[in-house]
Amino acid sequence: MSSQILKFIAVSFISMVYVETLKGQNLVPDTSSGQQKINSVIQNFTTAIGENSRLYNGPEYDQYNFFIKGNAYYDDVNVWKFGSVKYDDVTYNNVPMMYDVYKDCVVVLHYNKAFSYILLNDKLHYFNLADHHFVAVNVDSLNNPGIRNGIYNQLYKGKTEVLTKTSKTIQTGTTGNLESYFSPGKKGIYLKKGTEYYNINGLSSILKALQDKKKQVQLFISDNRIKYKADPEQALVKIASYYDQLSN
Repeated sequence: MSSQILKFIAVSFISMVYVETLKGQNLVPDTSSGQQKINSVIQNFTTAIGENSRLYNGPEYDQYNFFIKGNAYYDDVNVWKFGSVKYDDVTYNNVPMMYDVYKDCVVVLHYNKAFSYILLNDKLHYFNLADHHFVAVNVDSLNNPGIRNGIYNQLYKGKTEVLTKTSKTIQTGTTGNLESYFSPGKKGIYLKKGTEYYNINGLSSILKALQDKKKQVQLFISDNRIKYKADPEQALVKIASYYDQLSN
C-alpha cells in the first residue's frame, strides 16, 4: 500500500474521531484541561493537513472598492484578529478572522495567507472574536418573524437568550459630494424565549415577551431603578437573568 493511501486513511480516521468528539460539546467551549488537550490536537491536525481542512470550505472573499470610505467590519476592526470558531461540527482555534457586518459573514485568512474566504453561515455554529461570542441563528422565518437568519452577538444565555445584531449599509453623499461610505453600525436587540425570538425596542416590548411573569418583572425593574434607554443591552441582560430565576 502506497504512502499516499496510508496518509489518506490516517487523515480520514482522525477527522471522523474528532468530529464525533466535538458534536457533544456545549455552545460555549469547555475550558477544562481535557478539552484543551483536544483543541490542541485538533489545531495541530489542522496545521498538518493544510488545505484539506474542513475549515477551508467557502467562496473567496471579494474586497470592497478602495474608494468606499470607512469599512464594513464589526467595531470598525479591519485587521486580522485571532479567534476560535466552530464550523461544520469542528472547533478551530487561533484562526485569523474578521467579521464583515455589511455582508453578514465571517472572513478567514487562508492558511497560506495568499487570499481570504467566507465561512458559510449554514455551516457556522459560533465564533469568538475580540471578547465577543457570536452565534449563527437559523430559524423558520414564517414561524419567527421577529428575527432574520444571520450572525448575532450573544450577550446572555440561560433559559432565555439576549442577542444583538449589528448591520451597516453603503451610503452616497448628497450635498455635492458623491463619495460612497459605510454607515455607522446600527444595532438591534433581541430576546429569545423558548423557541420564539422577540425584537426588543423598549420596556413595553420586554414586558410583552415576558408577560407570564409581568408583575414580578415590573417590580424588579422599579426596585432596581433599571433605565432601559440608558443602557439597553445591560438592562435586558439583567431582566432576562431575573426572569430565568423566577422560572426555576
